[in-house]
Amino acid sequence: MWSQHTNDQSNAGTWTLCLSRNQRIFNMAGFEQQVKERAKELKSFFKKGVKIVGDSCKKGWNRVKHIKG
Repeated sequence: MWSQHTNDQSNAGTWTLCLSRNQRIFNMAGFEQQVKERAKELKSFFKKGVKIVGDSCKKGWNRVKHIKG
């Protein structure tokens, strides 16, 4: 669905695409899939012996290793 937004200073309006609820859910599902793929990549790096430096990295690794694939 497209909607028109008009500008007070000119007669020309700008058009924006309004996503339906299903499209937004699909986009979120795509994002979650990207996160899972990235987590799998990180797991393979850590299995190869990549060292963790700093507390923030340790927290990130704990989150990654608990993601269900």
